[in-house]
Amino acid sequence: MRPYIAQIRSNLQLMARDRAVLFFSFLLPLSLYFMFAQLSNASRDPGAMAQVLAMVIVIGVLSNGLFGAGMRTVQDRETNVLRRFKVAPITPLPLLLSSVVSGLVSFVPTLLLYFIISMTFYKMPVPPRLWSVLLFVCIAVIAFRTLGAIIAAVVNSATEAQMLVQLMYLPMLFLSGATWSRRSPLGSRSCTVLMPAPNKP
Repeated sequence: MRPYIAQIRSNLQLMARDRAVLFFSFLLPLSLYFMFAQLSNASRDPGAMAQVLAMVIVIGVLSNGLFGAGMRTVQDRETNVLRRFKVAPITPLPLLLSSVVSGLVSFVPTLLLYFIISMTFYKMPVPPRLWSVLLFVCIAVIAFRTLGAIIAAVVNSATEAQMLVQLMYLPMLFLSGATWSRRSPLGSRSCTVLMPAPNKP
């Protein structure tokens, strides 16, 4: 158990010291959150606020997994950081598990902050299945962190990793309908899981 805890602690410390990680993981999504909220006039439309929240969560999950795990692992491999673990008395499992856990631990506080701001300042109703939503997002983070590790394992260079990540990231972001509804420019149909069900007459 000690190797797992030590590696998770080391990853979290490295993430806290890396300005690029702090920018892309916290400052950029938070800036996009407020920008989308203002553009959609979310303070007057709880449905629009739910859509903005879903957009930012999707962007955060994709970035955390594909860029945070995939690209970061490839960079560590090219800078010979991973080579040091070959002589360490540990198996690859603590490295893989620590990457997943550290990504999840770094994303959950931001996720909770989004919900608190949405429900406090933008008057978004409390989702009827809040714990299910949080659990689903955590599972998504774990899945995409694992996918990022798989990408890092099959590519030979950072250039190949960047191409493969973009080939997966952009279609998921723009073509899947995850960031906006196909019926409207900003989305009035999606994110029903974040909104209470309408009262039937």
